[in-house]
Amino acid sequence: MFGKLGDMAKLTKQAMGMQKEMKKLQEVLANTEVSGVCEGGLVEVIASGDMIIKKVNINPNCLHPSSVDLLNGLIQSATNNALFAAKKMAQDHTAELTKGIDIPGLGL
Repeated sequence: MFGKLGDMAKLTKQAMGMQKEMKKLQEVLANTEVSGVCEGGLVEVIASGDMIIKKVNINPNCLHPSSVDLLNGLIQSATNNALFAAKKMAQDHTAELTKGIDIPGLGL
């Protein structure tokens, strides 16, 4: 009779433990940085694991009025590379935490 209640209690306890671990993971991601660099290394974008752009480094050689369109493309490329790296890092950490189990709603 109590077997199913015991199983539910165990599952609830596991879910609460995982919830605590996910909160820790969010803190780790927020405090971990990755970088994305465009081809040629003229622009570098630093992002946190929670997808926040922290810094943009532009090589001074790019700063010429005639190269604005080029610079816009380089910034876009480096930003996308940084966000891709941040998303990959978050997915890797989450997979490690969940032991590879796909949990709907994590959004990573």
